[in-house]
Amino acid sequence: MVQHEEMENLLVNHFQNLLSESILDRLEVIDRITRHIPQLVIRDQNLALVRVVTLEEVEEVLKGLVRNNTSGPNGFTIEFFQVT
Repeated sequence: MVQHEEMENLLVNHFQNLLSESILDRLEVIDRITRHIPQLVIRDQNLALVRVVTLEEVEEVLKGLVRNNTSGPNGFTIEFFQVT
């Protein structure tokens, strides 16, 4: 079992090294790792997923929700969201 002081030194060294590494080193590591992850979402799909939602889109979804039903664990009914 590692002693408390030894563990403390290991953690301090770890974070000092982490915070002092250059951004280029980090980007290189990220690139090496992500090369092995299959790309399931193409760039255009990703842009569509992260785009800003319009007020009209939100209103359209709210109008199409089933009444007298809660939308999730917060307990608010659909009517609450439709009114606000």
